[in-house]
Amino acid sequence: MPPLFQLLSGLKPLPLRLCISAGAPLRTTTARTFYEKHRLKIHSFYGSSECGGICYDASDDPFPPEGWVGEPLKGVSVSWNAENGRIQVRSNAVGLGYYPEEDAHALSQSRFEPADLLEKHGNGFRMTGRLSDCINVGAKKVHPAEIESDLLRYPGVNDAVVFGIEVGDRGHQIHAIVAAEENISLEMLRQYCGERLARWKVPRHFHLVKSLPVNERGKINRSKLAARFTVAKVL
Repeated sequence: MPPLFQLLSGLKPLPLRLCISAGAPLRTTTARTFYEKHRLKIHSFYGSSECGGICYDASDDPFPPEGWVGEPLKGVSVSWNAENGRIQVRSNAVGLGYYPEEDAHALSQSRFEPADLLEKHGNGFRMTGRLSDCINVGAKKVHPAEIESDLLRYPGVNDAVVFGIEVGDRGHQIHAIVAAEENISLEMLRQYCGERLARWKVPRHFHLVKSLPVNERGKINRSKLAARFTVAKVL
């Protein structure tokens, strides 16, 4: 899990030989900080309960592109739909289906279609988000990963998560929670995004924190964050 490597980055060098991260996308900032401390690359492993392993980053590049999950594993066939960013996975490890409630569209006949959104990158893939994470702004689709990637390039920003909060018929307002150094201000982030993103992609609200809120598994739950900030706004 990426949070584990964030923790290890703060410790003295350890006698590690191989480091593999799974369960959530590995941030480039996490990979870089860990490498600078331990001189070891973190290899990303991408898989699912429905089909086992899908991709693995076996390269020696310590700083792969943001969201990089590697190339398909041996014996795994991955077909990619360039129009919607979805993939279909076929292998001997794919489950027969869900029980007791079936979902033949997602899992059936040794074929699994994850809810993840990916982008073809060379012979492998880069994860750009999940289908459920898409933000609807005035009938325009916005992928949080695009905004997060830009925010992470800003000096002093350590991590960021972007999500949408419904505002009636207008769709969503974009919120960004940013873990940054003390010298970073909301106005600096707003100006930075305004210079690099289309107007409708610039977050309406920025929230500065010391570290991102994660669940007990070290993952970020965007829907719970949206509910939390909606309640806070009402109160």
